[in-house]
Amino acid sequence: PPPNRARSGGSWLNRRESRPVQITDIFATVLELCGIEDTTTPRAPGLFAKDAAAARPIVTEYYYPRQTIEVYKDPAKRANPLLDPYRRRLRTIMLGGYKYIWADKGPQALYAIDEDPAEEHNLIDNPDYQETLAGLRSALAEWVTAHAVVRGDTTATPMRDLDGETVDALRSLGYLE
Repeated sequence: PPPNRARSGGSWLNRRESRPVQITDIFATVLELCGIEDTTTPRAPGLFAKDAAAARPIVTEYYYPRQTIEVYKDPAKRANPLLDPYRRRLRTIMLGGYKYIWADKGPQALYAIDEDPAEEHNLIDNPDYQETLAGLRSALAEWVTAHAVVRGDTTATPMRDLDGETVDALRSLGYLE
């Protein structure tokens, strides 16, 4: 990973981050370095915080590329079954040496990424990992709820109502149906 370099309090902070970093970490780090306290959004500490090394989930989301698929004006091309694997939503959480991949349709997966970094052995049906799976599912649900994913889906609970102008803007950008 590239080194994180920032200037804080007149001195340079040089640090190499070996853990996966996500955009929310960057946001939290910038706020922290600017001395801005954000109490409106639940977030992990910035990368330079003393407790930044504490276990925290890495979460990713993939919503099928509706705009890309809809570029095909011909309905027959849009309905091509070769595009079906991409017409689904995925969420991934990495925590405690495991990676759980949730899908709204199609297979889900669980990997012990420390032991199986190539993700060759799906443990989702292995009875020895059901407690781990339940914990990751719970952690992912908590993260989704806490971060108020607003995409018009039923798997998220928005923290606040959006005004009509904002909803229209998000819809025009393809974020809402």
